[in-house]
Amino acid sequence: MADDFADPARAFGFFMFVAATCVLGSRLVEQRHGVALVMLVVATLAWLLLA
Repeated sequence: MADDFADPARAFGFFMFVAATCVLGSRLVEQRHGVALVMLVVATLAWLLLA
């Protein structure tokens, strides 16, 4: 995993997790506010850790 972070071509793929979490959370916000909030927190923490 450390090698993946060091390789710019592969490290960008980790941000797909952040984007996917945000997209799923935005789709759930109308029906499941709690789940959407958890996904927002997870996406924010992942973004901060990866950046």
